[in-house]
Amino acid sequence: MDLSSIPDKTSSGKLMVVTHLKIAPGREARYEELAGKVKALVAAGGEPKTLGYRVTRKVDKDGKPTGEYISIEEFTDKAGLLEHFGTAPAAELLKEVADGLFVQNDFDIVDEF
Repeated sequence: MDLSSIPDKTSSGKLMVVTHLKIAPGREARYEELAGKVKALVAAGGEPKTLGYRVTRKVDKDGKPTGEYISIEEFTDKAGLLEHFGTAPAAELLKEVADGLFVQNDFDIVDEF
C-alpha cells in the first residue's frame, strides 16, 4: 500500500481516513472478526495514537448486510496510522487482504472542520 500521498496531518491537527470496502463473498464474518480484534485493541488503549476506529456495515432496504463496509479511522498523525498498521491485529487483517479479502478498497483522507 503506497502511503506516500498521505499528509502527516490535516488542518484539524490530526489525520482521518474514511475507507469504503467490499468484502469477498463468503468472507464477511472473517472480516468482522478481524476488524473486531482491531477495535478491541484500540478500545483497550493499545494504540495510543489512534483516536477513533469505527467500522460500519452497509445494509440494503430490508436492513440486511450487503458485504460492503465503511470505516472511519482517526489518528494523531501519519505516524499513528503507520503504528496502527504495525499492530498484531492489523497485521493479521493485512495478511488476509493480501489473500483477497477485499474486492474493493477505496479510501479518502478527510479533514474535520
